[in-house]
Amino acid sequence: MVEAKVGAHEVGEAQLLKYIKQAKEHGIDAVITITNQFVALPTHHPVTIPKKHLRSVEIFHWSWTYITTLAQLLLRQNKIESQDQRFILHEVVKYLEDPSSGKTGFTSMNAEWKTVVQSAFNNSKLNKNSDEVLKTVSSWHQEQRELCLQMWPLVGEKVEVKLPRAHRNDPKQRLVDDCEKLVSEYLLTSVIEIPNAAADLIVTVDITRKSITCGMRLEAPKDKKSSSAKVNWLARQLPIKEKGPAISIKAIRKGQAMDITKPIEEVRLYPNVLDAENTDTQPVSFEVFTSLDLGGKFSGNRVFIEQLEKIVPDFYEYAGQYLKAWVAPAPRVKRVEINPEEDTEAQVTAPDDE
Repeated sequence: MVEAKVGAHEVGEAQLLKYIKQAKEHGIDAVITITNQFVALPTHHPVTIPKKHLRSVEIFHWSWTYITTLAQLLLRQNKIESQDQRFILHEVVKYLEDPSSGKTGFTSMNAEWKTVVQSAFNNSKLNKNSDEVLKTVSSWHQEQRELCLQMWPLVGEKVEVKLPRAHRNDPKQRLVDDCEKLVSEYLLTSVIEIPNAAADLIVTVDITRKSITCGMRLEAPKDKKSSSAKVNWLARQLPIKEKGPAISIKAIRKGQAMDITKPIEEVRLYPNVLDAENTDTQPVSFEVFTSLDLGGKFSGNRVFIEQLEKIVPDFYEYAGQYLKAWVAPAPRVKRVEINPEEDTEAQVTAPDDE
């Protein structure tokens, strides 16, 4: 069974339970809902249904943006052999992209977003079970999915939110854990997996600092002896750009050694600028990132989303796509030098095989 709604209309719990009941009565094994709400995976659902109702019927959810993006990807990759089917799908996409179709993206954080931001700024204690926290994290989960769908056409591949197994299997636990992180650290985070990229894309929203950071972390090369050689290995990967976001590099070391962060322009000129004082400890990894401080604009429901949806693809376009992970070099063939005299003696004293 499929239930589809457009605009701001959503499927409610009572309506979904009714469909599940009807599906059971008619031997239908799944109910699919399509709205403008976003979920991390089709197996997650914006409506929480007790498991006792789902023993013989599964529920799935798609957003209209997901359907449109997937169709665009199929058309771009020429994976549809039938010309008739290709034409029909092209017309469907054309219709869904029209503003009058009722398809909308995620354009604004929840109404309680400003309250959460103000509480963090005032260092006020948030309640993890409060409406403002639950709705903020729920909005953040939807926006993560929207970010991935925006990246699909940019890279021409399927981009996904990377979730630990516990969160993939249990969206309720994901909500609980992320609410806990919000109230304890005032942070919203997301890990985005891009096929064949050097590393995952890590997005961090620091509500206290009113900033958005997007970056990738790479292991430092182990075959380079000096710190400057490791730094040069990384800096050479990033092309010089006259425009785009400001890119910085952080050198990360083990133990108590301080992490050092400098702009890429300074790192190119002076590779030793990432050396740590009072220690010879080598960097074990590098973080390449861009950060945006929004100040007073941060609490704007729409402005925050607009800036977030600009900084993430911009970082990947101007930096992320050029990064390559370090790969250990192949082992060299080791030749054993033979002493000619010892070799002659061995030939003389060797027993006859016959």
